[in-house]
Amino acid sequence: MIHKKILPVVIGVMTVWSFCYGVGERLWLHEDPPRGNYGMAYNPTNDRIYYCKYYDTHINIVSADSNCTSYGSIPTPNNDSNCVDIKHCAYDNTFWVLSKSTNRVYKITPTGSVLRWFSSPANDYPAGLAWDEENRELYLSDRRSAGGAQGYIYCVDTLGN
Repeated sequence: MIHKKILPVVIGVMTVWSFCYGVGERLWLHEDPPRGNYGMAYNPTNDRIYYCKYYDTHINIVSADSNCTSYGSIPTPNNDSNCVDIKHCAYDNTFWVLSKSTNRVYKITPTGSVLRWFSSPANDYPAGLAWDEENRELYLSDRRSAGGAQGYIYCVDTLGN
């Protein structure tokens, strides 16, 4: 049985700790708060993980091991601060990036240069994308938060058709 004077201290520490870490967060990345973390992609070419933070104008790069060593970042397309997802395209070592603020899907290089873009059909609240390497198709999710409407998943080719 925990002493009555110790119990409030234990509860207080656990409460503060719960505000500092997200559910499932890797504790060794605690210096990078989970708030605003959105999409992530693994690049097998360089064994790195790329991830977007909603309010940042860059895409972070970390090692794929448990140390998650930082390898810097690349700029988001057009320095957009609302990128919600990123996926690696293995056949040409590029990335697909979904932007909420511009409602665009960008194809970028590993250094962040924009190769091309198209308007996203998920134009209410684009929330995620998936890349089908075999069929070279993109799946885009739209939360459809406006007015409580139903969410949708769109399938498009690499030109947005």
